[in-house]
Amino acid sequence: AVSALSRRLEDEDESVRRAVALALGKLGAPSEPAVPALGQRVATDESEDVRAAAATALGYLNGLARPTVYILEDKLLSDPYTQVRVAAAFALGQMGTHAAPAVASLIKCLTDPEAHVRRAVACAISFLGPRTAKAATPVLGKCVKDPDEEVRRAAAVALGHMGVAAVSAEEVAALSDGLVDSKAQVRRACAM
Repeated sequence: AVSALSRRLEDEDESVRRAVALALGKLGAPSEPAVPALGQRVATDESEDVRAAAATALGYLNGLARPTVYILEDKLLSDPYTQVRVAAAFALGQMGTHAAPAVASLIKCLTDPEAHVRRAVACAISFLGPRTAKAATPVLGKCVKDPDEEVRRAAAVALGHMGVAAVSAEEVAALSDGLVDSKAQVRRACAM
C-alpha cells in the first residue's frame, strides 16, 4: 500500500498529491520508505498546499523523518508561504532531538514576521528538550512579550518545558512578568 501511495505523490492533480502525503503520514511507521519522496514534495512541489501537507506528514512520522531535517529547515527559513513554514516547524518539533541540526534556524524564525510561524516555532522548540534547545531560551524569553498572545503563550510553555536548570534569571523574570499579562491563557502558561 505504501509504494502504491508513494507513486501517487507524482500525480498531476495537486489535491491527490496533498491527500496522498497526508495519508502516508497518518499510516505512521509503515510509511518510512516514503520519507524521501515526501521530502522531495516538500522541497520541490509547485503547490504550497502539497508542500505543507508533505511537511505535516513528515511530522507525523516523528524521528523516522530525520533524513529530511535539512529540507524542512530550508523551507522554514525560505518558503514564501506561511502555511509551509508552519508545517515545517511542526515537523521539526515532532522529530524531537533528531531536529538538533535545525535549532539555530528555529531560533532565527522566532522573529518571523508572521505570528503563526513564531507560535509554531515556539511549540516546536518545546518538543526538542532542554539539552537540544537550550540556546533558544533567551529568544523565548523575549517572545513572552510578543504582541501576539498565542506566541506569548507558546513561548511560556516552551520555557516551562525547558525546566529550571535550562532557563536563566532573565527568562524567569520574563515568565514572572507574564503573570500579569492581559490574557488568562498567557498568565496560566507563565505560571507553569
